[in-house]
Amino acid sequence: MRAYIAALVMALYIIPTGPLRAAPMEGWSSGETQAMTAGCVNAMVTPARRDFMAAAKRAGDTAAKFPEREVRASFTSLCSCVTREITGRYARDQFMSNPGKYQNVVMSDVIPSGKCKPSGRMGKALMRR
Repeated sequence: MRAYIAALVMALYIIPTGPLRAAPMEGWSSGETQAMTAGCVNAMVTPARRDFMAAAKRAGDTAAKFPEREVRASFTSLCSCVTREITGRYARDQFMSNPGKYQNVVMSDVIPSGKCKPSGRMGKALMRR
């Protein structure tokens, strides 16, 4: 019985509790992955801000303030995950040969499956849809 309990306790330290992260494929630098994540976040935040301000204007709410920090944080979790998936599946040169194609392949896999999703405010808003 003691051996069983010891093995169970050891397993808690060995078995990963979070998603496994693939190491980046050949050619990716940390600067490039950070830039890819930042570009993704900006691509998500810009239309969210525009739509928020348009809705506030239609509603006559002149005091509305876009929750920039919260929205950026929400999309950072999504974009970090997508970047890890891209860099873990494709070597840099392969990805750069047709970035739109490979990005679409990854997005069509990780978004519907729920593997990559926004957290916080945006995650909650999208869950209600």
